[in-house]
Amino acid sequence: MIRIIHRISISQTSVLVKNQQDLFQINRNKSFCIFLRILCSQFLTFQDKISENQNFTVRVFRANDSFLIIYSKYPMAHIKLLNEELPGITGLLNYRPETAKSLLNLAETLLRSESTLTSGERELIASYVSHLNGCHFCHTSHGAAAAAHLQCDLDLIDDIKQNFATTGISPKLRALLNIAAKVQKGGKNVLPEDITLARNEEATDKEIHDTVLIAAAFCMFNRYVDGLGTFAPKENEAYRQMGEMMAFAGYNRPR
Repeated sequence: MIRIIHRISISQTSVLVKNQQDLFQINRNKSFCIFLRILCSQFLTFQDKISENQNFTVRVFRANDSFLIIYSKYPMAHIKLLNEELPGITGLLNYRPETAKSLLNLAETLLRSESTLTSGERELIASYVSHLNGCHFCHTSHGAAAAAHLQCDLDLIDDIKQNFATTGISPKLRALLNIAAKVQKGGKNVLPEDITLARNEEATDKEIHDTVLIAAAFCMFNRYVDGLGTFAPKENEAYRQMGEMMAFAGYNRPR
């Protein structure tokens, strides 16, 4: 089998290959390589990570006898988004504005509308559930929004992962977070005693309702974000401005 080797520089964004062979080897600075197997009888897109320490992805498009190899410094989603530099749900909202409107309205209502739970507390619930679901983007962005509301450091994001080991939260919020964690596992895991515990800490029926709905909604948001393979910056600091915008400008802000 013939291999076609392309050496590509960081400044390049794509390479056009006119050949019908089905194996490509891409090598950059001899530091890594990836093999992309393309079925010659199909029109398809293929993508993969080059390596864990290289924020770099490759996508191959085939049209008749030509192959377009595109690479990006950002990991690419499972589908081709309109703007692949937008992280997490932001790229998906940009891709499908028809559904974005309803999703943003839901987030605005759940997290910023009038409530006896503060927006900071509700963002903590959203971030906590997202952490339990392993959704880094939603966990970190909403943790940053909570930090903005509560006027505290972004270390809060890491403390959420530790079940609020150092953050002072009220017994009522602790009881509501327990309910949210049960919802994350499955709605039927919420037991009458969980509700009683929350009521004993003076949680109202509306607060219990909204906690369950926030938890359920963020299970959906988390699966939406991760199910389409969106990328998420790793560092907490990368979410500071995003969190402040969510907290103070809201979810229905102009984009």
